[in-house]
Amino acid sequence: MSTFITPEVKAAREEFVRQEERRKSEIRRAQVKAFLKAIKDICKDVEERVTSEYENTGAPPSSVRVVCKELTTAVASSEQCSKALLSALKELEEHTSSLRLEAFEPTIYNPSGHSYVVVNFSWK
Repeated sequence: MSTFITPEVKAAREEFVRQEERRKSEIRRAQVKAFLKAIKDICKDVEERVTSEYENTGAPPSSVRVVCKELTTAVASSEQCSKALLSALKELEEHTSSLRLEAFEPTIYNPSGHSYVVVNFSWK
C-alpha cells in the first residue's frame, strides 16, 4: 500500500520538532538571562515608585506596580527569576514581603501592552 507519509517524511517531521523545541528553549534561556541582568534597573524603578507614592500621599504604599519590558511568560514561570528579584528587593528594602510577576500575552485584539512587577510591602 502506498502512502504520502513515508518514513523519510516522519523522520523530517521529528527533526523539525526537535529543532523547534531547541529554538524555544534557547529563547526562554535568553529571556531569563535578560531579566536577571535587568534586576538592578527593576529595583530602581520600584524604589522610584515607592518614594513617589510616599511623597504624594505621606504613607508608605502597601504595594506598587511597575512596567517591566523584560518580563515574559518564560520569566514569570521561572522560580529563579522571582527569587532573585525578591532577594534583591529585600536587600534594598527590608519591608518587602512578596512580589508577583504579571506577564502580558498579546492577543489579536490587544497586540500591545505591558508586563508588570507587583511588589507588596509590610510596613509593620
